[in-house]
Amino acid sequence: MKTKENLQSVNMDTDTYIKNPKLSSPKKAFWKHLFLAILLVILGFNIIHLVKMLESDYSGPKYANILIAILLLLNHVAYQYTQKGVLSTTMKTLSTLWLIGVFYYLFAI
Repeated sequence: MKTKENLQSVNMDTDTYIKNPKLSSPKKAFWKHLFLAILLVILGFNIIHLVKMLESDYSGPKYANILIAILLLLNHVAYQYTQKGVLSTTMKTLSTLWLIGVFYYLFAI
């Protein structure tokens, strides 16, 4: 049964991580790095797929998959690996501009 003391300790732990975002549990770091690895694998497969597509006579949007993979990679790096400062602002701006560009490519062309 959860007691008041147990709930307060959980809240204190959560507050500690919220107040200091550089503190990260090993479990969170594992998932962050695992998702980065998955995104890099997806990007690699999309590069291979793009090379095969360029050799064929496919008339559809050839670059959509690779643009979306780069979009996911930029968003993950911008929001998981940068916390504050100029680098964070730059990465978040770059990922937002890339998002707008990808949407334009997918829906306007």
